[in-house]
Amino acid sequence: MGLSSNVLQTILDLCRSPETDKLVKRNALHSLALIVRSSRNTSIIGRLDGSIALLISLLEPKSAMISDEDPHIVRHAVQALANLAYRNSFNQQLMFAQGGIPLLLRLCDRALNSSDALDADVDLTLATTQTLSHLSHDHVLSCQAIVEARGISILTRLCNSPRIHDAIDLEVYELIQTYASQVIANVIALLDREDSESDTRSYHIADFILEEQAELPGYSNGVDPVKKKPNHDNQKLHHDEQLTQLPSKHAGVSTFVLMCASCNRNVAFHGAVVLGSIAQHNAIRAAIGAASGMDALFLLAARTNDLPMVAQAIWALANLTWNRDNQYRVARYIDHLYQICTLGSSHTAQLSLNQHEANQQHEEDQHGDEMQPEDPAAKVQRDQHDELLMRQIREHGLCILANSLFYNDANRQLVASHGDWMQLLARNALEADGATLENSARALCSLSYSDSIALSMGSSILVETSNKARNAKTSTLKPSSMTGLHVFIRLCGRAGDVGAQQHGLFGVINMCLHDANKTRMLEIPHGIDTLVNLSGHMNKELSEPALEALELLADLRQLKQDHGISSAQSFESVDMKKLIALLSDATNPSLVAMISDAIADEVWKRPSAQVRLRNEHGLEKLLEICAKPSPLFPAATSGSSPAAAAEIERRVRISCLWALRNTVASNVRNQDLVGALGGVQQLVSVFDRDRRSEEVVEALLAALVAVVMKHPRNSQQLVQFGLDMLIALADGTEDGDRLEEDRRSRDQRGVVLPPLNLSAATRSRAASPSRRLESGTLTEEKQLENATLARELLHLVAPYNTREDTSASPDAKVRRMQQLHASSASPVHRR
Repeated sequence: MGLSSNVLQTILDLCRSPETDKLVKRNALHSLALIVRSSRNTSIIGRLDGSIALLISLLEPKSAMISDEDPHIVRHAVQALANLAYRNSFNQQLMFAQGGIPLLLRLCDRALNSSDALDADVDLTLATTQTLSHLSHDHVLSCQAIVEARGISILTRLCNSPRIHDAIDLEVYELIQTYASQVIANVIALLDREDSESDTRSYHIADFILEEQAELPGYSNGVDPVKKKPNHDNQKLHHDEQLTQLPSKHAGVSTFVLMCASCNRNVAFHGAVVLGSIAQHNAIRAAIGAASGMDALFLLAARTNDLPMVAQAIWALANLTWNRDNQYRVARYIDHLYQICTLGSSHTAQLSLNQHEANQQHEEDQHGDEMQPEDPAAKVQRDQHDELLMRQIREHGLCILANSLFYNDANRQLVASHGDWMQLLARNALEADGATLENSARALCSLSYSDSIALSMGSSILVETSNKARNAKTSTLKPSSMTGLHVFIRLCGRAGDVGAQQHGLFGVINMCLHDANKTRMLEIPHGIDTLVNLSGHMNKELSEPALEALELLADLRQLKQDHGISSAQSFESVDMKKLIALLSDATNPSLVAMISDAIADEVWKRPSAQVRLRNEHGLEKLLEICAKPSPLFPAATSGSSPAAAAEIERRVRISCLWALRNTVASNVRNQDLVGALGGVQQLVSVFDRDRRSEEVVEALLAALVAVVMKHPRNSQQLVQFGLDMLIALADGTEDGDRLEEDRRSRDQRGVVLPPLNLSAATRSRAASPSRRLESGTLTEEKQLENATLARELLHLVAPYNTREDTSASPDAKVRRMQQLHASSASPVHRR
């Protein structure tokens, strides 16, 4: 008929002419509604001049073309519009432009507010909701028009209205519910898209539904709702109900919760769709939870023979669990949730909806005893679809778990007490990817916020992994036990997944708030290296938490000394560029000392690292820290006492001086750079400030030896700026002021040396405690070692003493240097 000439135009002319008999017009519209079921005819009629405008005009009340409104004509017109709107954007735009949306919603509202149930044309209501469903499928302007015409409230009440159920059979009523809920879901999905230009979003639609929230029409229970007294007159009660039972104008989330309990699969499915779509802010989530929405959705999730239903219910639950009360409701279903998160991972076959339908179709197609083989391609496609659905279900299930642990310590303790949960999360963090990885990492991170769980995760084994250990003949699987710290470090190393790395870093921070876990960090392969590398990341969302974690581990140097662990065990694969960047940005003195130790170890083991350090301007930074006047870190030491601040700075200078020494040693280019930067003079200035610390003096002399070794220019600079210092150190007395300061400092430190001629009794009374005597002895030994080192340094620079007046009239200091150079009887000068 669509290909026949003038057939479609003739039908439209019959519908348009006011002289056409009502019965003829009714049949013409009925024919048109059937013809446009063909997609080709749909396109042709939509482009005929005035066709859609004509159909919409028939929906207007008391149309000018007909004196009396014919329900059959209106019904056939709406059915024709429903078919024309099906997946045809051109026709959808015309219907919107002609103002069809408000007229369709008026028909729905009339079905709700009719004084007589028989006046409600259920076939018309079904066609109207079907048309709205097609219009809202992929046309944003139509969705916007539905919202502006209060269509969300009308459709919500339509899903809840018992009036339609009184007039039709249950099947048609369920179809109306399905289409009405589908419209709401379509509107939310389209208006929430990123490319949508509409100002209306899902949370606005949720507000409309929340406004409709009220108690559903009550059922007779023999109690008067006003007086709250027993009413035994059942006839009178029934009469009152007949008078007051008007269509409910107030419905809300309870409507869609009850739809989830429907025996009709499509009704329950779309009830879950709407609940998940409107759960966009805390008020609506709380209302859904209070209406037993969580329980209804978990019941739907138990239908594992219908994977699309389970996926929809779990997605809705994931949106609802951002509410705190709903988080507690999840705890009742924690075992069921574990089964959902492991769905399809066991060897037990899961029966999907597609499999169920395929089995039914297979039974219907059987004739006699002959078995018809299943199409292999269809089976492969169905299996792939089932696997995709099960993956989505597992991802959303883990999202539910992660949400339920968010600031909820009771749920954290519950999950941590189940070893299966902890093992599943740890294994996902190590092996999974995508949303499974992110949600598992988020759940583990939430668990680490509890102190007791963080301590337990640091000491207990979460998962056993197998690593291949190969030798010359065989290849064996070596089991590896991994704690929570191992898992978090592995998460930090998942390059390319910023979300997982963030959760790993936050987990490390939470774990390392406890000293016991800080010690265990030394046992994690590449643990600190991973944090150092992330601290130099271009993304601040990674670099800042990595720096925070390193600052928490800044006292790791002391832990190393306490446990006898060398730095090489913690820094096995240091990225020198990242270390230099971290050294430049660090404001924590302990962290600076730890990084300097790492640099010293690296350049000592790998001479090539000296070149990288110079190229990354690391020498300038080390020299700057060494020569910088106090305070080095005013912000970090502002709350400490002067003695504690001085001790902190002393440790930093020692670490940086040794790092500088190892970087310059046997590297002429590095020596040249230090000399060009005035490094010799700057290092000599360190002695002027820290001469009372023998450890600082030792590190300083070692650095100077490396700077001037076989380097004439630097040796001349040391003679020019540091000759007085070297002579004073080599002589062992320095000057009168130094001797007087030493005597006072010894008295203050409690190091008391006995007089030369004292009796045994007097010596025993004058002796200091053993610990203080030991400290004094160590200090004296360090002074002797420094004096020896200064004397050797004088031997190195003596050939470069080129003062013009040295041979003619040497002053006392130069003569003293010549005497020391000539004296070789003992490496230690003794008076």
